[in-house]
Amino acid sequence: MDQLARDFAGKAVFLFVYTREAHPEDFPDYPAHQSFNQKWRHAEALQQQQQRTPRRIVVDNLEGSVHLLYGGRLNTCWVINEKGQVSYKSEWASEPHVRKALEETLRIGEFGKPRGYKDFYQESMTLIEGGRPPTVT
Repeated sequence: MDQLARDFAGKAVFLFVYTREAHPEDFPDYPAHQSFNQKWRHAEALQQQQQRTPRRIVVDNLEGSVHLLYGGRLNTCWVINEKGQVSYKSEWASEPHVRKALEETLRIGEFGKPRGYKDFYQESMTLIEGGRPPTVT
C-alpha cells in the first residue's frame, strides 16, 4: 500500500487506522490492548517502524469505534471519493485491485465534473488462489 500512496501522492490521501494488534499471541512485546495509553504506545512503535510510509497512521479509540463503523472486518480497504461517498471497499486489501479502484474513482471523478457528478459504487468478491488472502505489506 505504501507504493500506491507514493504513486497517488497529491491525488489521494491514505490513512492507516490502527485498531488492534492482529496477532498479539505471536508478538509478546505487543499484547492485546488493555488501555488507550498502551494502544497509543503500540501505534507510536508502529510509526517508528514504518518511518518511510507515506500513509498517515491514525489511532482508533480503545473500543475500535471507527473500525466497527466501517464494518469491523479484517484488513479492509475503503476508497472514498471527493464527495465523501464510498466508491470501493474490500476485505483483504490487494494492491492491484485497490490501484484499479483508485484509477477508476479518479477517472470517473474527472469525467463527472464537467457533465454533472454521477454516483457510483463498486464491490466485488475475488477468489484468492489457494483459498488464502494475499500477504499484506
